[in-house]
Amino acid sequence: MEWIKNIVYFIAFCFGWVCAYTKVSQEVITILVVLMIFDSLTGYIKVAVLGGSPSSTKLGIGVVSKALLLLIPFTLALVAKGVGIELNGLATGTLATLVISEGISVITNIYIIRTGKDIKEFDIVSAMLLRIRKALLAMAQKS
Repeated sequence: MEWIKNIVYFIAFCFGWVCAYTKVSQEVITILVVLMIFDSLTGYIKVAVLGGSPSSTKLGIGVVSKALLLLIPFTLALVAKGVGIELNGLATGTLATLVISEGISVITNIYIIRTGKDIKEFDIVSAMLLRIRKALLAMAQKS
């Protein structure tokens, strides 16, 4: 169990370093992480309410998937630093989109838990990822 704690500390150190180096807002990252935790917990409860079978494996996969989302703004900020261009606005916009997406997901999960009625969620993150990919490809073709 000690190794897990050391891995968590290392990841936190890396995120802190990247935030400081790229000037990505630590406050927004903290808010995003808290919303991701809320979303994971309410999603787990939602599955049970809808009659599914929640499992620790599914929860673990969901948490890892959400953690990977944190790499998006950091990757954009590091790409910007690496090629000497200004992408901090894109990284900030990406963070804002992720925060809004997680907020919508938490509220949707709570609605489903309270009503027992499933509703379809719009996948804002996938749409955003496609736009970012297209923007980076366009930049690569120009250089």
